[in-house]
Amino acid sequence: MSDSIDYGAVDIPAEKDPTEYTYVERRSEILSLIKEAGHPRAIKQTELAKRYGTSQSNISKDFDRLRDHIQKQAGDDAQFISQLVYQRAIRDLLDQDPYKAARVVSMWNDWLFDSGTVDRSPDRVDLSGGLELENSHSLDEDDRELALDMIRERQRRASGGIDSDE
Repeated sequence: MSDSIDYGAVDIPAEKDPTEYTYVERRSEILSLIKEAGHPRAIKQTELAKRYGTSQSNISKDFDRLRDHIQKQAGDDAQFISQLVYQRAIRDLLDQDPYKAARVVSMWNDWLFDSGTVDRSPDRVDLSGGLELENSHSLDEDDRELALDMIRERQRRASGGIDSDE
C-alpha cells in the first residue's frame, strides 16, 4: 500500500488527547519531534508508545513509514545541498575542533546508513593475515584527500612551516 500522506502538513487539534490521535496525527507529531530532536534515534519509542497508548511495534512501524516519507520528501536537490553544507561544516570544524568534527562525521555516517544511502562499514577490518585496524568511518576518495590535506596543513603549521600560498 502506498503512503502518500504529507505528514508535515497535518494539523493536530490542540485539545485532542494523544491517546485519541489517528495514526496520521500520531505520525505527524512524531515527525515534528524528529525534526526538533535532529535525529530519530534521539527519541525513545517506548515513551512514545506510552504517550499515544499504543504498542512499541506500532511506533516502530510509524518510524518506518516516516523514514519513507522523509526520503520521498528529500529529493536529489536536498541531498546535494545537505552534502555541501556537511562538507563546509567539516572544513570549519576541523580548524576549530577536530574531535567534534570526527563526531559530526560519525553522526553523518549513521544518518547515511539509516537512510539506506550507504552500507555500514565493519568496525574491524582484517588486513593481510591478522593485523586488525579499527574502522568506524569510511571516506570516499575526495573526503580522504581533503582529510589528508588538512592533516598535512596542521602538521606544517605545528612544525612552523611557511605557507607558500600567502
